[in-house]
Amino acid sequence: MTALRPSNKIEKHFYEKAKRSLSIGLNQLKEDTRGSTLVVTHHLEKEQIKLIVENLKRLEKNKFVIEKHLNTSHAIDEFIEEMKKSIETKIKYFLNRIKALIINYNFSEADEKIDSVIVVRNLLGKYCIKDISDQIENLQNYEKTVVIITRYDSEYMLNPPKKSFEKLANVNSTNQIYSEVLDKLRKLILENFRNELERAKTKQTIDITNEHMRRFESAVKYLPESMENAREIELQHCKGDIKRLVQYSELKLQDSSITEEIDKINNCSFEYQNLQVIISYFNKGKELASKQIDNIVVKIHHNLEKQNII
Repeated sequence: MTALRPSNKIEKHFYEKAKRSLSIGLNQLKEDTRGSTLVVTHHLEKEQIKLIVENLKRLEKNKFVIEKHLNTSHAIDEFIEEMKKSIETKIKYFLNRIKALIINYNFSEADEKIDSVIVVRNLLGKYCIKDISDQIENLQNYEKTVVIITRYDSEYMLNPPKKSFEKLANVNSTNQIYSEVLDKLRKLILENFRNELERAKTKQTIDITNEHMRRFESAVKYLPESMENAREIELQHCKGDIKRLVQYSELKLQDSSITEEIDKINNCSFEYQNLQVIISYFNKGKELASKQIDNIVVKIHHNLEKQNII
């Protein structure tokens, strides 16, 4: 292009013609690149990504020539940024879908898509903005967070652990994260069920009025078979403990009634003994008074005989 810079009318003619060809070629390349970006679906097809990257590299390689002869300062950089943002939108949507898979415990499919988006990021290279790389890393760590197990705090009917255990088992051997999650999930569920049984014991009844027992029995069927069997055994032990607590309470009540009756009897006995003492004192007083009266009568008779009445 530099060699075609006009020094006369003929050269100017060919220079302008070359500029038009360059402009047409540039516009065609931009349209092809934009079109490739638009047809990239939310599956992030690798071949389309490769084509986009190749076109962006061609634009960058020829940026100096294009901007110098077509007077399009910064136009190439602006177009590249436009394409990067368009790709970013597609990738973010893809990452949100992966997050939804993790939340719904579709771990195997989530792992496949994470691997796929990492390949796309590597293909994009410098055309992948840092925010996307950060989001991919956060998504990888997301599987380690509490979101994986918090939903199993109590809502077993809405989120049956049996299904999630099956999905975790499929990827347990290939990803250490899932192995750790599986252990945490077991411990959390075990703790919740045992706490429910402890609360059931406070009701001291094993019929339908015991809400904790009822909740335990309705939830246990959503567990994996091995855990369900173990919890059923614990349930039977709990019922046995409740029966013994009820029997103990009844015996304690009976013992309390017997003790109360004994206390009443003892009180009556004490009152009777006090009454006997009072009667004894009364009799002694009566006897003493009788003797004093007898003495007075004797004296009266004695004085009458002497005719000396006082």
